[in-house]
This record gives sequence, structure tokens and C-alpha cells, in this order.
Amino acid sequence: MKKILKIVLVTVIVIAALAGVYTAVANLTFYFSVKDNIYGLDNIPDDDSYDAIVVLGCGLKKDGSPSDMLYDRIMTGVKVAEKNPSAKLIMSGDHHSRNGSYDEVGQMKLYAVNAGIDESRIICDGYGLCTYDTFARLAEQYDFRKIVAVTQRYHLNRSVYTAKSFGFECDGVAADPRSYQFVWANWCRDFIAVDKYFITLKTRPEPIMGYALSPDQEK
Repeated sequence: MKKILKIVLVTVIVIAALAGVYTAVANLTFYFSVKDNIYGLDNIPDDDSYDAIVVLGCGLKKDGSPSDMLYDRIMTGVKVAEKNPSAKLIMSGDHHSRNGSYDEVGQMKLYAVNAGIDESRIICDGYGLCTYDTFARLAEQYDFRKIVAVTQRYHLNRSVYTAKSFGFECDGVAADPRSYQFVWANWCRDFIAVDKYFITLKTRPEPIMGYALSPDQEK
């Protein structure tokens, strides 16, 4: 029995060590691949050579208004759009997976318009249910070449790396004008999520809602 327990223990340790090495390699690969493409609010790129600015959704409050993180992403996207007036502003989030009662992209567009962005510049993708889906569908549907991804810093490595994997020239702008409660949990979750993306970006599954235009984009 002791011999069996020893074998099990060694096996668990080996598996844990291999998993740790894999996670470290995946995260370091993402980090070093995009570290020169990350900007902050104090140095937003403004050469107006971008085709699109992609604001990634992250949830609404119970009253239907943007969460703090989403609000900061929207307002940061607005700032990038102001510095790059030729670029389209893409709001990518969830609208249709909850029977239409959850209008994340609608709120994103509303706040951007209220902040002064011309409605004709905004494209809403209500099928942007995850980072992979957003850029997979964007690459399939548009001829954009150079883009900016807007999200919090913890999410930027994965976002920019994913966009680059689909052939985009992509920079990222961190939407972190304040601190967030339990943000460490987001860092931990994204650290693990990179494991999945390291494989997903090689296997290229179809997005959850496919490649068709969502009704938001057809308007």
C-alpha cells in the first residue's frame, strides 16, 4: 500500500510540475510576443493609421449599466478613437446569448455616442462572447489590417496575442484609470486562460456563434 501511495504521490508531483512548466512557457510566450505593443492611458498611440479600435466587453451591472471595468474600457476606447479619427470603433460583447435581454453592446455604443463619438463610426458585434470569438470573427468579416485592442492590463497579453495570431497588426491600450476590487482574481484567471488559448489558437475551432454577422453588425 505504501508503495502504491508513493507512486501516486510521485505521479501527482510530476504532473503538477509539467503543468506548471507548460503554464509558465505559455504565459512567457504571450508576454514577450506583445510586450512592445502595450500602451497606457498616458501614451495612447495617435498616428491615425489604425483601421479599427476593438473594445472588449466584460459585463453589465444588475441595473443594466456597464460594470466599472466595462465603463473604463468604453471611455478608454473613446480616447483612442479621438486620437485616431479615421478608425472604426468596434464594440464586441454579449447581446444574443441570453435571449436578447442582455444588451452589453447596446450600452457600450450608447456610452460612446454620449461621449461624443459619431454613431456612424461604431460597429456593434453582439456575438463577441469571448476574446477568441471576437478576433476570429473580425478576421473573417472585415479587411482591417492594423487595430487596437482596449481592455484592462491583466487581459491585454492574451488579447493582443490572439489578434496577432489572426494576422492583425495589433497594439493594446490598458484601460486602468483606477484600481478594482479583487483584480488579483482576474490576473489569476487570465494566467490560467492562456493555457487554453495556447492550444486553441493552433486548433482554430469555429466561434460559438459561427462566423455570420450578428444582427448588430447588419444594422
